Amino acid sequence: MAFTKQTTRYGPCIDVGYTYAGVYGAKGETRNKKVKPTPEQIKKQNQRNRERYVKQILYLNFKEGDSWACLKYKKGYRPPPEVVLQDFKKFWERLRYRYKKRGQPLKMVVRLEIGKFGGAHIHIVVNEIGDTGKLIAESWKKTENNSGVNLQFLQDNYEDLAAYIVKKPKGQAMEQISMFPEEMQKQFIKYTCSRNLVHPQTEKKQYSHWTMAKILRDGPTPTPGYYIEKATLRVGINPFTGYSYMHYTERKLEKERGDPPWK
Repeated sequence: MAFTKQTTRYGPCIDVGYTYAGVYGAKGETRNKKVKPTPEQIKKQNQRNRERYVKQILYLNFKEGDSWACLKYKKGYRPPPEVVLQDFKKFWERLRYRYKKRGQPLKMVVRLEIGKFGGAHIHIVVNEIGDTGKLIAESWKKTENNSGVNLQFLQDNYEDLAAYIVKKPKGQAMEQISMFPEEMQKQFIKYTCSRNLVHPQTEKKQYSHWTMAKILRDGPTPTPGYYIEKATLRVGINPFTGYSYMHYTERKLEKERGDPPWK
């Protein structure tokens, strides 16, 4: 039985995944028996997949120096969800207008959030065009009951940022969201993106099972110019399919002088 290798390239990273039968070199080898996954296993797997996908989107569309901003309301102000959505829609239109005047596309990843004390705020990742911080502040300043913008700049490692963007609300925040109209609840649980973003493409190839046996025996070999991040290496059995898997991320060894930060 052949095995499948999946490769996804983005920024300075390559995600590599192998899917294969559980035992190699044995006569009549077969995949492992399927086991019904627990709700907790499903939850963890879905969360890992979301984090990985958003990390890929961030690397493909943004770079060091782009903006990670929080749009804030006045302390104690508790706008209903429809007001938050309307405020953000107007903000997006103002900011897009300002980008268009400069002949630049507006790229954005958005996460609406309810804080642990019930206050609404909006997180955004935005591409830098020279005076982005000023443009964001001007666009949000027109919002009633705003208290300004907290602005940071992206650094090269996006794992923590991706995890933050896709994290699930907990405790009082989730209780408050559950009281929103059903069609609005998902707006405060999931992230959204502008339509002009580049999305990751995965290349799939099949190889002989003997190659997989060698990888399992000797360990994976990184792509020339890259190294394997040991903390990302995972080997196990997918309870959904019964097939074994190996996943890891490679990262470029070093940046050459003059290269953009994400290459």
